[in-house]
Amino acid sequence: MTENLLLAFGLTLMAGLATGIGSLLAFLTTTTNTKFYHSHLDFLPG
Repeated sequence: MTENLLLAFGLTLMAGLATGIGSLLAFLTTTTNTKFYHSHLDFLPG
């Protein structure tokens, strides 16, 4: 039971961090570079 809870918490934490990192990368770019956005869209959904 505890192992399942830790696994679920870990997966949720990783998804949240992936979303945060992806959105941070998208917001910190100063110029609109479509190749950059296309290559980093994997991080945005989490």
